[in-house]
Amino acid sequence: GSLNLKITDYFREKVSFNSLRLSLTVFLSSPGTGGAKTLDKAVEHVLQICANLDSAIVSTKKYAPELKERVPRPKRFFDIVEQRAKDPFGDHLKWMMNLIHDYMDLPPDFRLRECGTQEYEADVVILEQRGVQENNRLLAQCALHLRQYNDALLINDTLRMVDAYRSLKEFYITKRTMTIDGTDFFLLGLFEGENPQIFITCPDMLTPCFRDFTKDSRYSVVAQAGGREVRREHMNEYLEDLTGKAIDSVQSLSHREFRAKITELQEKAFFCSKLEQRHQADRRSRNTAASIQLLCRNCFTPVASGSDIKLVDNVQYVNINPDFKRHYKVGEQVILDRSFEDWEPGFMSESECNSYANSQEWGFEIKYKKSALMPNLAIKNFALETPDGRRTVKKWKDVPFTVEDFSIEEYIEENFPDLFN
Repeated sequence: GSLNLKITDYFREKVSFNSLRLSLTVFLSSPGTGGAKTLDKAVEHVLQICANLDSAIVSTKKYAPELKERVPRPKRFFDIVEQRAKDPFGDHLKWMMNLIHDYMDLPPDFRLRECGTQEYEADVVILEQRGVQENNRLLAQCALHLRQYNDALLINDTLRMVDAYRSLKEFYITKRTMTIDGTDFFLLGLFEGENPQIFITCPDMLTPCFRDFTKDSRYSVVAQAGGREVRREHMNEYLEDLTGKAIDSVQSLSHREFRAKITELQEKAFFCSKLEQRHQADRRSRNTAASIQLLCRNCFTPVASGSDIKLVDNVQYVNINPDFKRHYKVGEQVILDRSFEDWEPGFMSESECNSYANSQEWGFEIKYKKSALMPNLAIKNFALETPDGRRTVKKWKDVPFTVEDFSIEEYIEENFPDLFN
């Protein structure tokens, strides 16, 4: 991200000019373990943070007792509730998901894991991407809907049935305006046909409570016996303790050992960054922008060429082709919590491909220098048709072509030529 670029630039300057800087970075939260479960890996994570920020850890061990007295930690208690003997709501959702499995004709080389798990969610994300890449809209859309059902199962397992039902209902309200073919009619009809049967209310089953950090405070975790909430709380406690041990290990290093490890990590990060930049340049040089087509990720309609996309101030990726306006409609006004010098947000841009009722959010319009009104696009909402096949990317940095910088002068000359007469 932009932070990594700043760190890389700083380190490049440090290496090139051997400049000396004094900086102070204050952490208001724990550095965590970065997903590590062992002490060695947790230490490596803490060292990597120090290397990224070119900083050392200064903690207040001497004043730890006083700090503990002034900022007390609440005591945790578990309120264990009985596991549901029966879960008709969850069972009915799984039955509906199996109907979708049968309808979608799952590829023989693909296996979905257990419904209602994070692993299942990862599977259907991959399945949707595969559907897009193979021009198989049935597969892609079924995978999207299955992810919503899986989310509802997760909510049902940790909160209330009514919250899980509400999440599904809100999703299908948006889908009512996006029916394109038989796949949409089947999926929408399945939910609305089963709607009366899946709406089952139940008592609240709330999980994490608010934590009060006053003296002698306590907080309660409401969870099922042996449930994932209990396991998660115990894991968080273990990782918190592991973080403390990792920080102690780093602080026990001599100054020479610490600086040697930090320098090694910084040099490795620097050269890895340079290598990644070269790989990105190689990927982007394989295709011309004009050889790439952007497709609506929902209906697979071609809506733009890669050559229509320009980069504004190294941040916004906009479509400068005026013909693109016929592919989208404007929605609600975008409100941001800060203002910008050269541009301001406009309205949401929602897809309106051909005659399809297909209102998927694509991004939002921006007004650049109070004159150029252009849609700023989120590439994750599109598929890319390339000479090497169809693909999807999450971020613009991963597109397989070079995006040219935006020129306000060229934009005005092409769109308002009479101004120069």
